[in-house]
Amino acid sequence: MENQKKLLFLGGTGAMYDAVERAKRMGIYTIVVDYYPNSPAKRIADRSYLASTTDIDRVLEIARENEIDGVFTGFSDANLMPACLVADTLGLPFYATKEQINVTTNKLLFKETCREYGIPVVPEFHLDGDLKREDLELIQYPVIVKPSDAWASKGVSICENEKELCEAVPYALKFSQNQCVIVERYMAAYPDVCMYFNLQNGVLSLSSMCERDMNQVQEGKAMQPNALFYPCRFIPLYYEQLEEKLKNMTAGLGMKDGTMFMQCFVVDGMLLPFEMGYRLCGAQEYILCAAENEIDSCQMMLNYALFGACTGWNAAEKNKPMFDHSDVILLALMKPGKITRIDGLEALRAMPEILNIIQFYYEGDEIGKGSMGTLNQTFARIFIQGKDADRLLALIDHVQKTLKVLDENGEQMLISGYDCKKAHVLKQFD
Repeated sequence: MENQKKLLFLGGTGAMYDAVERAKRMGIYTIVVDYYPNSPAKRIADRSYLASTTDIDRVLEIARENEIDGVFTGFSDANLMPACLVADTLGLPFYATKEQINVTTNKLLFKETCREYGIPVVPEFHLDGDLKREDLELIQYPVIVKPSDAWASKGVSICENEKELCEAVPYALKFSQNQCVIVERYMAAYPDVCMYFNLQNGVLSLSSMCERDMNQVQEGKAMQPNALFYPCRFIPLYYEQLEEKLKNMTAGLGMKDGTMFMQCFVVDGMLLPFEMGYRLCGAQEYILCAAENEIDSCQMMLNYALFGACTGWNAAEKNKPMFDHSDVILLALMKPGKITRIDGLEALRAMPEILNIIQFYYEGDEIGKGSMGTLNQTFARIFIQGKDADRLLALIDHVQKTLKVLDENGEQMLISGYDCKKAHVLKQFD
């Protein structure tokens, strides 16, 4: 045990549970820090601490006390800078610099950088907290308003008119450390896609790409995905329109290793990015990539945290975004309430075509109204691999009929999910 590597995890969410579990399988001693007493990853960690990840002095104290060999975070922008600062202070590996984190977590800086490299982006309107009349008169509705530097859909509103916009801006500012908002055309009518990448020794490669089916039942809230379908019919557009420009951009930013993702709308045959992340994505699509292409991006990032290199696989050779199967990440979204009973989950876990279920809430947990329209209303992500589109559709239908999350009145807390009757996204596989 003396030579066992020790890894400090900043954050203990359900997604981090999976990362900690993988680290333990690799023989790593795991230490989790966050300000939640019973966060999921703490349930399996070798050691845990109750402390804010933004309290750098306390995190450094914990790191030195445990003589850690590396620091790891992912799935949320909030912990990137703290992890970077801790690693830099202790002389430990971290894949991203402070400058790279700033560019990739600030939506306005990201879009400015895209334009510098010739990458077209979703158009936005100039507006600040002063709500100047000359700015308001240029707005074309509907628009989406969001903090420029927040995450997990916090502070986001959909606005159909000026009254709603004037209410949405101060709301968004509550979630912005930089006190800056972004107002974009609302593009809900267009296909919504996400691309995922590996960076390894300066080589960028597309690992997967999905089309997102968005939930339409929460008016005025940021839409959350019902399902992420893989592979994506728009993969050829990436290679035609973005690959070379994105390679130039990542090289220009000095990004050499790690994982990243980029969200886009497809408008009149053009991929228009609007956000990116230089980290493991909360969708945890690497679970599907591991099943399809035998490459595990999470393990590569764990290796980097300890050894300073994304080792384990040659990503450029292994990545094949046009998967052999029809896959989906199905999201179970909840309305507010207290969970008193969960039915069907273990039966679903036993199905061979269900590759994994990442659970975020348990019996006794309470979901507040403030979680609506954010990623915090997700009960679980369910990873499904079908042999073809018809089988995948049948599996989705079975999951949605089987899983029940009941409140104190015995009523279903899960809201309407993917509409299996329309199956419009699945037509891409025909």
